[in-house]
Amino acid sequence: MSDNGFLSKLLWRDAGEDELSTYSVTEIETRRSKRREEPKEEQQPRDFTVERAAEIIDDLPPDVSQESAARIVRGALVAAGIELSNFDRSTRAQVSKLSSEIELARNRQKEAKEKTEETVRFLEDEIRKAWEGCDGIVGYEEEKISHASDTLEEVRRVRAFFDLLKTEGEETPQLSPAQLSPARHTGP
Repeated sequence: MSDNGFLSKLLWRDAGEDELSTYSVTEIETRRSKRREEPKEEQQPRDFTVERAAEIIDDLPPDVSQESAARIVRGALVAAGIELSNFDRSTRAQVSKLSSEIELARNRQKEAKEKTEETVRFLEDEIRKAWEGCDGIVGYEEEKISHASDTLEEVRRVRAFFDLLKTEGEETPQLSPAQLSPARHTGP
């Protein structure tokens, strides 16, 4: 960036504004005397923001030391009527405000994570209880099914043994001769 562009940015002018203008000594003196005569309230410089300062810092030539560049920029700001003490106060307030916002955001993040973890633990416990309840019901019903299946098999075997008429939908089991003959009890 050219020196004129750098200073224009520093003093809030467009880079093309007054770049090629030349002034006579008389015009310069007239302008200076007008500035002295004007009340200070009308000479309020535009706000010097952190964003503007960051742009200026980014646009500094890389071969100029930070110390020299800071001195030049400070001088230009003073010439533009910008007090660094006001800028310092403003940036301190900004640092405090932004730090508070960051802390609040981190606290909200932490709270959200803790609530989520608590909810997940609760739901995992509920899921575990649901599976245990399901396993209990399935086991109980499996016993009932097993007992009913065994009883049904006995009923079918007995019906087949007595050659009872087949009812609608009932299957005739294919029984072996050993199953058809009554079990012999051999005991004392």
